[in-house]
Amino acid sequence: MTEDGTKFVIESNVSLKTARKYNRKYPFNEMKIGDSFSFPSSNRNNVNSAAHIYKKNNKDFNYTSKEVWDAENSLGRLWRIAVSKSKKKKPLWSPVR
Repeated sequence: MTEDGTKFVIESNVSLKTARKYNRKYPFNEMKIGDSFSFPSSNRNNVNSAAHIYKKNNKDFNYTSKEVWDAENSLGRLWRIAVSKSKKKKPLWSPVR
């Protein structure tokens, strides 16, 4: 018991996936490869940050986003793309021999 009288219940075998609650503001968990959604370009940083966090916790998720224009204004669009199978990074250049 703490000084203010609060009791804590200790629990075992609670998985992190169960305990964690994700912000469902964006539909990442519903997207299939090739799906996309648009959003105001002013929200691009928020959407990219949320997608990056979702990707860290869901290794089978990958995305790209671009700014697109329609007749009236600029929008952001995020696409779900396939996860690269290659773990090796290709060098940006190779020395001339």
